[in-house]
Amino acid sequence: MLDRVVHFGVSAFPNRAIRRLTGVSETSFRQFATDFRGSLVQAASAWMRPANLVRQSPRRRYPLSGTAYSAAPVARFNSARGIAMTSDSAMMLEKFAAQSVIELLLQVQGSVPRRSRFARFVGLSPLGADSMSWYLGAKGEIVVGSMLATLPPEWTVLHAVPIGSSNSEIDHLVVGPGGIFTITTKNHPRTEICVGRNTLQIDGEAVSYLRNAEYEAERVTILVRDRMPLVAPVQPVLVFVDPRLFTIEHKPEQVKVLAAEDLRAWLVRLHPVLSAGEVQEVADLLDSPHVWRALPDTTPDDLSERFSELDAQVRSAGIRRMLWGLFAGVGAVAAGYVTFRLVEAALATV
Repeated sequence: MLDRVVHFGVSAFPNRAIRRLTGVSETSFRQFATDFRGSLVQAASAWMRPANLVRQSPRRRYPLSGTAYSAAPVARFNSARGIAMTSDSAMMLEKFAAQSVIELLLQVQGSVPRRSRFARFVGLSPLGADSMSWYLGAKGEIVVGSMLATLPPEWTVLHAVPIGSSNSEIDHLVVGPGGIFTITTKNHPRTEICVGRNTLQIDGEAVSYLRNAEYEAERVTILVRDRMPLVAPVQPVLVFVDPRLFTIEHKPEQVKVLAAEDLRAWLVRLHPVLSAGEVQEVADLLDSPHVWRALPDTTPDDLSERFSELDAQVRSAGIRRMLWGLFAGVGAVAAGYVTFRLVEAALATV
């Protein structure tokens, strides 16, 4: 039996239209209008002035999320326990959403040639073919991270938690009165998501997201119960950002599957299963320097600034492509009208 079908309409129609036109799922109509005005000024300057006199209009910087952004160490695999994290509690809490994904994105993007002036003018994307998936992943984790940043103060949120191997991470690890949660973020804009009891499909193609989410939660459950045997098992949560259609045919037995905008409300409505003391004990455990192995800091200090610059370039390119599309549409209409008038005049003289 069909449990529910959710048609995504996370904002009013203008916002949805702008998101589809620009190709950036987080763009709002107000934000688009601001960037549109700046892009018009920049495009006009590039068209009317000599190349050596063109001045770039100021570019807006887009915040990564509502949390603090400062460099933090990248942890590696701890073979002794099978799970890895950094040992400094302050630095672990300072890791921001999508930190490791952004680092990998910038590494991949570093091999992409710079766009020519003409490519920038017509709005070709600065992202390489191998960079797009990392970019979408980072944007999705940032969206969810900004929502988690608004949780009440009794909740603790950790981001980019290494587990299992150097290439495996938990996007977000959340501890609060409602329990302990591993949150996996998936950003698949304008796709159809179909969820079954043991299967999950994206545009008809099966993926292993449910099994992977269960595995991550099991690893953290083993870790916590090794020190707190009576704590309830960790709940895996799978969150989707901006799909076109979200259908749950059968609810999975273990994994909670949600739309991004429903995550915060679902967490705060949960019946409390941990007391304030237990919440603090679990949070201290996951943040304890005696649990995780210390490793050197390898994260560049300017990571967030470099991503903000790349993000602004991607948004600007999307707006420019839309402008050219509008100009082409207006030109086609004008050409059709002129042709019609010419044909009409020719027929009148016959």
